[in-house]
Amino acid sequence: MKIIEYKPTPQKKRAIRKIFKQSPEMFSKEDLEVIEKRLSEKSELDYKKYVAMDNNKILGFISYAQPWDTKTIWFLSWFAVDKYHQGKGIGTSLLKYIENQIRRSSSPRLYIETVSHDDKLTKNTRKFYKNQGYKRVGLIPHYYNNNVAKLIYYKDLSQ
Repeated sequence: MKIIEYKPTPQKKRAIRKIFKQSPEMFSKEDLEVIEKRLSEKSELDYKKYVAMDNNKILGFISYAQPWDTKTIWFLSWFAVDKYHQGKGIGTSLLKYIENQIRRSSSPRLYIETVSHDDKLTKNTRKFYKNQGYKRVGLIPHYYNNNVAKLIYYKDLSQ
């Protein structure tokens, strides 16, 4: 497996869309529309995008950027691994890859937002972030709806 910078092609966009659609409990219809735009265009933020590939097949996707209002931190914007390849270290490799890039920047900090659903996938996602050394630093109740909060995880990569 190798990690390379994402360069848009119709085939790559289809493969990435398919990966995100595998997790409707994590990515809403609205999320998928935003992802579609981000895969195709330059936005106001300089999103850095990477794919994990093996034998010309995309196994995962990750992107990150700095918020428009600060240059002291980075945020993970979109991250998913093909469900048939989860648990094989692909997500860890993608996350470590961008952490190493961020670590070399003048602002080596990363935050991640996720949801508080109680299903197996989102519980595993939160466990994954904790296992990677991220600390939960925030919770916004009722953010997505009356039953679903936004959770915020953080890691100082300078340490």
